[in-house]
Amino acid sequence: GGIYFTWPIGPDWAVSAGAAVDRNVPGVGALERSVRQRYRLGVERTGGLSVFRLHVEGAHKRNHLVAGGSTGEGQFLARAEAAGPVPIGWGRLLHLRVLGEGVFASGLIEPAERYPLGGATTLRGYRENQFRGERIALFSAEYRLTGDGRVFLFDDAGAFFVEGEGWTAKNGAGFGLRSDSPLGVIELSFGVGERLSLDDTRIHISLRQSF
Repeated sequence: GGIYFTWPIGPDWAVSAGAAVDRNVPGVGALERSVRQRYRLGVERTGGLSVFRLHVEGAHKRNHLVAGGSTGEGQFLARAEAAGPVPIGWGRLLHLRVLGEGVFASGLIEPAERYPLGGATTLRGYRENQFRGERIALFSAEYRLTGDGRVFLFDDAGAFFVEGEGWTAKNGAGFGLRSDSPLGVIELSFGVGERLSLDDTRIHISLRQSF
């Protein structure tokens, strides 16, 4: 759980700050549970179709061990995201998105503290949160066949890093449809990852709404 505040500093820019606490109970291994306190500062720009977000977090984590006793450690977390349209003529747009997230720690990073990759909002063509990494990177290109962006083709290239295994790259491609509704923007996309086959096609449904 957490709470975050945002203050406008211009027509399109805003700064944010807040804090959160998360608790991890893995159930196996030497760690009985851990509690992590996170403190965030960030800046963002949202104007039209262009988006830029950057936030950093400092965290203090307390590990409680099965054998008794506890240890403390520090973590640093960062997220950067940029997205926007690139006109390519004939009234068409190529919408690009770049995303990077990472956690850096003085101790072991538990699986629950890694970032998810895969699914409707990151790497289409794969299951939701199919991959997890201590650091992830994503580049997405979406060719919008209609001026309102309701019909599109996409290609998502993502990679995730796990200590001891290095970086692993994945790619997903396909097509999709989006439509406005009273609840928000509904998006339906069909993507393939490892192989081009009907069995490996993933159908993603997402709903976006701002309050």
